[in-house]
Order: sequence, then C-alpha cells, then structure tokens
Amino acid sequence: MGLKHYKEQEQEQVQEQEQGQEEEEQEEQEEEEEEEEEEEIMIFRRVKKTSAKQSSTLLAHFVCVTQRMLHSTVLFCCNNSNYASTTSQLAAFKLAPLVVVVVAAVVVVVIVVVV
Repeated sequence: MGLKHYKEQEQEQVQEQEQGQEEEEQEEQEEEEEEEEEEEIMIFRRVKKTSAKQSSTLLAHFVCVTQRMLHSTVLFCCNNSNYASTTSQLAAFKLAPLVVVVVAAVVVVVIVVVV
C-alpha cells in the first residue's frame, strides 16, 4: 500500500507540474499577443498621424497652387483689355478667394472621406 500511495502522489505532482507549465506557457503566449496588439495599435497611430500630416501638407500645397492659378488668370484678364470688361475684372478679383476656399473645402471633404 505504501508504494502504491507513493506512486499516486508522484503522479499527482507530475500532473501539477505539467499543468503549471501549461498555464505559464498560456500566460506567456497571452502576454506576447497583447504586446503584438499594442505594437499594431502604435503602428496604426503613427500611420494615421503621418497620413494626416501628409494630407494637410497636400491640401496647403493645393491651395497655394490654386491661388497662384487664379491670380495669374485675374492678371491676364486685367492686362488684356480685349478679353474682359471692367465689371468682370472686379468680379474675378472678388470671387477668387471664395473659389479657393470652396475648392479647398471640397478637397478636405474628399480627403476625410478617403482617410
């Protein structure tokens, strides 16, 4: 009986050790998965910030180019008397900033929807 009892205790200890090892392995695996998820979240945040910065830079560049194009068009209209009358020249000067703002707003909406 003593030998049988000793073997049962030994088997229980081995099972407890195996369960302990399995639990430790599961905990390590869960920790690794959590770390990977945190890394993915950080990468996503960096990409999001970068794309937002790039979008704002692109928008600023687009606004500048649009303003230059409109300014050049208005100057051409003013210098070419056969092309435009005085009334349309004044309208072009007054509407140019409004056109830039409207175009910029449309671009912002498109960028926000895409991103």
